[in-house]
Amino acid sequence: MLGLDALDEKLLVRFCDDGTLPNLAAFRESAVSLGMTSPDGELLHGSVWPTFASGTGPGTHGVYFWTQWLAEEQRHVRNNHPAFAYEPFWSEFPAAGKRVTTIDIPYVPLVQGPGMRGATGWGLQDEVEPVSYPGGFRREIEHRFGHNPLGFDTVEPRTPGEKLKMARMLRVGLKRRAALVEGLARQDEWDLFIVVFSETHHAGHYLSMPQDLTERTTNVSAMAAILRPLDEALPRIVQAAGPTCDIVVFSLHGMRPQVDYSHFGAQVLDLLAGRRPFDAAAHPDLLRRIRNLVPDSVHRAIWNRLPARLRASRQGQLSLAGVDPATEPIFPVVHDSGAAFRLNVFGRERDGFLTDDAATEILTRLEALAAGLTVPDGGPAFEPLVRSAHRWPGPRHHRLPDAFLPLNREVEAADALVAGGGAVLRASQPETRNGAHTREGFCYLRPGGPFEPLRPTVDLRDFAPTVLRLLGMPIPERLEGTAVVA
Repeated sequence: MLGLDALDEKLLVRFCDDGTLPNLAAFRESAVSLGMTSPDGELLHGSVWPTFASGTGPGTHGVYFWTQWLAEEQRHVRNNHPAFAYEPFWSEFPAAGKRVTTIDIPYVPLVQGPGMRGATGWGLQDEVEPVSYPGGFRREIEHRFGHNPLGFDTVEPRTPGEKLKMARMLRVGLKRRAALVEGLARQDEWDLFIVVFSETHHAGHYLSMPQDLTERTTNVSAMAAILRPLDEALPRIVQAAGPTCDIVVFSLHGMRPQVDYSHFGAQVLDLLAGRRPFDAAAHPDLLRRIRNLVPDSVHRAIWNRLPARLRASRQGQLSLAGVDPATEPIFPVVHDSGAAFRLNVFGRERDGFLTDDAATEILTRLEALAAGLTVPDGGPAFEPLVRSAHRWPGPRHHRLPDAFLPLNREVEAADALVAGGGAVLRASQPETRNGAHTREGFCYLRPGGPFEPLRPTVDLRDFAPTVLRLLGMPIPERLEGTAVVA
């Protein structure tokens, strides 16, 4: 299973049709094409790989971002905290004698036991603590295939020249990952092999908006150059896997051009409370002022070396925008591509004091306020408020933010919002990423034997039961999807 993370299908089809990626084009022609939808990919984009791996929705597994709010401790913690633990669908493979190799699946725990191999953080754009099983597996990867230069995204403004340098780095990483797939595919040490190409995800965040990086290089041609090493290696990968191997090339979601303006969320809450909107980015604290004085490369080096818990704590501190979550009835929590909010509900939050009725009333007022916010040209700033308990029911829906304000998909960027009463919300934060997640992905399956799909489309949760059925494994009742093969 080759996950071209966040690669937009329209871009892939374009490169296949114009001859840029001839081997991927040939693979698509020989494969069964299944429509791929990720209902949560646009708003809860950090949940897509946990949903893929667990075969359950966000309301069941409760994971949606690299750092999340832990109600009982009233603080942000990393999503590898025991409160967010869940089991991938291959957790029972060791007992069944099945072997699994996984590389860089974001926010998915490694399974330990006989026949299990996994590495997370070899080259990953998502913030994770690097882990491997067995302990020396990552060292083996780096010895054989080299260091992957991709590290987790620190979300900073990039000049055209820096984007070009980034694209070259991503091409190197993708070439080494393709070599890894080819090399490990030749070893008869797995029944299930999943590799996520994080390079395409990182590229999508910074190369989605039309832009000339040089006189001869655009954002689109840079994306093509990043993908070309995989296209060159694909025939060798297919040969190494063998004719009886089912090969899946897929993306759980795509990307569209949009600059994230979810940082307005804290100012929206100021309006809700009757306060003057406060642009936290224009009034940085001491740490942020020091950080702004040093070059981004120095900042990245320092940030990468901070203890993982400290990074999560700092990210949570920045998201709260100076708000004391112990005293506010509603406060912002960490997220992007949509403002996320948490209610101080009695009996759930450590310092909670709101009744359920009071919490519902606050969300009703927030919904009305947000509906009147516009971008300067008059269009709506946000789509309708999403209430997590309604959208993602399940035993862990309380681990998600209580509400989201999704960005208007028709708005590419916004540096100001206008409220119904004429108040103007302004943000001094510069443009960083210009690609936002969509809910549309793709799935191309080259079967290793007879294969007739039961339907033309798959949902995120359908991968788990489908893979289990292809491998002759029982399908647990806890899974929420259905197999696409009989």
